[in-house]
Amino acid sequence: MKKLLLSTCILSCLFFVGCESEEEENDRIETQQTALYDKNKERIDYGTFMEKGYLIGSGAIEAAHRNVIQKRLKLSGQRWIIKDVQQIANLRVCQKSNQWNRVVNLIINEKNAA
Repeated sequence: MKKLLLSTCILSCLFFVGCESEEEENDRIETQQTALYDKNKERIDYGTFMEKGYLIGSGAIEAAHRNVIQKRLKLSGQRWIIKDVQQIANLRVCQKSNQWNRVVNLIINEKNAA
């Protein structure tokens, strides 16, 4: 019984491994990659982004995440809910990108409207 179970298991594994030929697998992968590229074309226009001075490397993004977001949100004793995290993140981004005057103007406009 043990031998029969083992041989059945081996045959099943061989069947699943051999279901897709290498050519079929390559075609499937190429189709998936093409679809992904087509879906995200406007997000990967690196030439335009670099001309505008945007940072496009993951290292720069990770460093900004640590410096801009995590430093504020991971202070001792902090507890957050998602809604508040987004608001604090927005304020922190304005501060770090030297656009704090936008926040001040919004506050002044809110006060004047009330």
